[in-house]
Amino acid sequence: MKAADDSMMKMTDPAKKAAVMTELDMAKSMMAKKDDKGCTAQLEKAMGMMTGMDMKSGMSGMDMKPGMSGMAGMDMKIMMAPNPNDSESTKGYKTAMMKAMEGMPMMKFTGDADLDFMSHMRVHHQLAVDMAKVDLANGKDAEVKKLAQDIITAQEKEIAVINAWLKAKGK
Repeated sequence: MKAADDSMMKMTDPAKKAAVMTELDMAKSMMAKKDDKGCTAQLEKAMGMMTGMDMKSGMSGMDMKPGMSGMAGMDMKIMMAPNPNDSESTKGYKTAMMKAMEGMPMMKFTGDADLDFMSHMRVHHQLAVDMAKVDLANGKDAEVKKLAQDIITAQEKEIAVINAWLKAKGK
């Protein structure tokens, strides 16, 4: 919601701003009632009003994480999208997080503890590698850069083990 509120604050037309605020308030209310469909519809309407675009095609059917209301899931995607004003490291970290988040909805829990562990740990390890690479490219502290390199080395080995295990299981 913060990203949507920030976008709204840049609007100059008071009537349009008030209309968007009404839609956002309705979305918040629906979120509180756990009405994901209604919340999504209101957020789409508000975002469309702010951007001048029809947001339905971009937001409807968005795969939400279990336990997250539609609003929370959308807010995370809005919040994590790289912004032109972000530093290079922030852009890199946000890109890495979005990549990891996009991989997670595809993975359903199977009930097989080993398969679920290996599948989810692969995404987790890849995120660690991607974030460590951002620090190597942008960080200044030698101790942190050494840790980042150690993480890359260790996690890439573990990713290879996980990939081999998943391949052997036909996954």
